[in-house]
Amino acid sequence: MDGNSDVNLKLTLLYRLRLLAGTSRYYAATATTKQLLKLGLIEATGRIHPDSQFCEYALTVAGRRALARRETEDR
Repeated sequence: MDGNSDVNLKLTLLYRLRLLAGTSRYYAATATTKQLLKLGLIEATGRIHPDSQFCEYALTVAGRRALARRETEDR
């Protein structure tokens, strides 16, 4: 996301980033997940949930920066 650091995040993307800020989570490969991956804001950890086969995702450094920047703007 370095080249796209001024991207306006949709509320759904921002919500997902806020959830991932606390800890990594398992998600299906939805459009939201794919968009965050493409932007480099999240990354797959390589773990798969045994019951649901969902992949685990974690926030990247770029994702933390984008979230911090957005939180600062909202104040």
